[in-house]
Amino acid sequence: VGGGKFLEGILIAIKMLRECGSTMPVQVWHRGSLEPLPAKQFENLDGVELIDSISHANSFGGARIMRGWEQKLHALVHCNFAQILYLDADAYPVSNPASLMNKLNIAPFVFWSDLPGNYATAKWPWVWKDGDNGVPAIQGGQLAIDRVRCWRTLILSHYMNQHSDYYYSHMFGDQDTWRVALAAQNDKIGRAHV
Repeated sequence: VGGGKFLEGILIAIKMLRECGSTMPVQVWHRGSLEPLPAKQFENLDGVELIDSISHANSFGGARIMRGWEQKLHALVHCNFAQILYLDADAYPVSNPASLMNKLNIAPFVFWSDLPGNYATAKWPWVWKDGDNGVPAIQGGQLAIDRVRCWRTLILSHYMNQHSDYYYSHMFGDQDTWRVALAAQNDKIGRAHV
């Protein structure tokens, strides 16, 4: 997800993915003229589709909020893949992610824990009164998701991102919406961290 100043990072990530041997299809979601992505830059990259998030959202009646973090969840909810490896524009694969995707056989949401300083970013009384239920801080820049089995978590996170004017004032962006959604479901089986 991204464009504009993130163009080079996206191109590098896709090229590294291919150099690691992955032939997975790739979707790059961007915010149209706000984050332009020159299609010509992607012509020699196989299996890459560019999607304008704003145009896409408008075809469904619009999105309440479509900034960078909110756009991530819009893309994940609306992409057409059953299983997803999500990478931020500055996340670069150094090996074939097939083994990571295989972890989706164990749990439908696979993530890395975030830095210790980010464990205290969610103000739990304002976002989920029962607290974290043992869900660690989540690094939101790289995730593996089985959309079918993780649909409730996706929809809950998407809702919070579409109401980020409230939720982001009590937590740290999209990655804490994942954490709150998992804590609210108290689902220890449906998640695994690497």
